[in-house]
Amino acid sequence: ALLSFVLSLSQVFGTLMLQLPAVKYIAQYQAQGETDKAKGVAMRVLQIGLLAGLVTSSTLIILAEPLSSLLFGTSNHTLLIRIVALSSFFSILPTISSGILQGLQRMREIAILGLSLSIIQASIGILLLLAGLGLYAVVYAWLTSGLIATVISLLLISRYLGFIGKPYPVRPLLSYSFPLYISSIIAFFVAWTDQLLLV
Repeated sequence: ALLSFVLSLSQVFGTLMLQLPAVKYIAQYQAQGETDKAKGVAMRVLQIGLLAGLVTSSTLIILAEPLSSLLFGTSNHTLLIRIVALSSFFSILPTISSGILQGLQRMREIAILGLSLSIIQASIGILLLLAGLGLYAVVYAWLTSGLIATVISLLLISRYLGFIGKPYPVRPLLSYSFPLYISSIIAFFVAWTDQLLLV
């Protein structure tokens, strides 16, 4: 539960909720026939998401040892936290990419990808658990499924929209996402409070 909390926390902070303006603006510009602007939005949210993902995962890697001590009462789980940090990077980009694909109305692809990744993650986790890896089985399953999700999401975006376009201004994207970002952080901690108290 604590590792899941760390991963979920990094997703909430790292995405900046950019998937929401991606849905709005890409759908809007596609409907207006302004594909270049839609490409610009996709390019910009992915650029910001890449930077945010790097900052989030790097912060977790640097703070892995004190986090391990804080959450588990020992520094023995430092490596686990660092693997979760890498997993967080490969969970942020697919989340933002999902917003782009929703804006493109590629719901079938999103559904198939989500189902496939759930099966892959569960299968890897079970196999590694049977191999005796313990908690490492879980985090390696997260990392693998996140990496696959990132690659496939970017390939789908490249196929249905492309990345070459004039980068969209940052301000309207962040202005749209910021109130939702704050509310999602508050909702996250409210939802996790009771679970953390039980740990």
